[in-house]
Amino acid sequence: MSELFTDWLQHHYPLKKDHVLNVLRKMRGGKSYDAAFGAWMRGAGEFAILIRKRFNAVLKRRRIKYKWPELDCPRFGPISRSNVQFTLF
Repeated sequence: MSELFTDWLQHHYPLKKDHVLNVLRKMRGGKSYDAAFGAWMRGAGEFAILIRKRFNAVLKRRRIKYKWPELDCPRFGPISRSNVQFTLF
């Protein structure tokens, strides 16, 4: 965890700080931080599964049909040099 987040928890929720940090570690396989690509935004383990189930239950209850967009790789490419901005002077 970043010190900024830990300090924020200590300041605003001192009684819940240890619990929150422990839950986050459980969702990251016991680590405070996982530098693997995309790992920081996805959890693993039983708590992450519980959050996912609750989220899906709310979608179903509210009749929200959401499909995650497919990754469109051609949209990520080099910038075309024909759109170069000229200098003013």
